Amino acid sequence: MLGTKVMSSPMSANPGEVLREEHRLHRRMLIVLDELALALAAGLELQPGSMQRVFAYFSKFLVEIHQFKESEFLFPAAAMMNFANAGESIGRLIADHDETAVLLASLGAVCGIGDLPRKERVGSLTLVQNYCARLNRHMDEEEEIFVLLGEFMSEEESKLMLSQFEMIDRRHQGFGHWEREVQYLESLVE
Repeated sequence: MLGTKVMSSPMSANPGEVLREEHRLHRRMLIVLDELALALAAGLELQPGSMQRVFAYFSKFLVEIHQFKESEFLFPAAAMMNFANAGESIGRLIADHDETAVLLASLGAVCGIGDLPRKERVGSLTLVQNYCARLNRHMDEEEEIFVLLGEFMSEEESKLMLSQFEMIDRRHQGFGHWEREVQYLESLVE
């Protein structure tokens, strides 16, 4: 997308804002995934490796980095603060991580969707659409927790969690790398 600034890491004084910025990137990639799947279901040829790159984004950035931040730092902090039935919501969100991981594993097979007969391509499109809808609903619910967390978390707690997020990003390919990947893939579906 033209005019989109590539960041090395979302900048914020609030961990919820960092995760919300990552969600915005996930939502952009979900649009790319949906567009690529629609093109394949229609019998169009894709840039070689594009579906594999989308799958890599979700398996590496979303699961290994983003969900790790939530599971290891955000959810425990929110549970300790116990606001607005946080325990129940967090339990559901953790179960969602497991459910979306299963859907993601199924999506791994979709990476080779271009080699499938048309009937199976359409079935794979349904899987992609289910994954996109499920992940969007999950992020909507998480963002409610992010807002509350920002209200209840002290400045010191926020700084500590942000430093933990930065360490994770330094050990792995962080936000900036994946934002560039999303921009490249968006250029293929424009």
